[in-house]
Amino acid sequence: MRLWHDAHPGHRPVILKLELKDGFAADLGRGPADLDALLAGKLGDALYRPGRLAAGHPDLDTAARAVAPAIDSTRPTQAQARDRLALLAGHHASVVSADWYPLPQVLATVVPRG
Repeated sequence: MRLWHDAHPGHRPVILKLELKDGFAADLGRGPADLDALLAGKLGDALYRPGRLAAGHPDLDTAARAVAPAIDSTRPTQAQARDRLALLAGHHASVVSADWYPLPQVLATVVPRG
């Protein structure tokens, strides 16, 4: 991943999702600190850490929701949700929010990105 990252400057973020089926096992060298050290060692400053996202915000949840203008995270109006969808898709987002369960007509919307 680091080689690809270095060969493609300015690329969009790559999302890496890890599912630890049996959880962390620090006594076997597979604890949170071990994973953090492995990722930092392999990806270095290319890794976008939660601390960078949270900078300037009281916590990570607040930072993740800090997209202007502020709207209700689970019950925005249909117009607010459609506007947010257009805004995020315009910035190449792939997923908007599964928390908008009261708005299936917005969740089912497919729009071009970028």
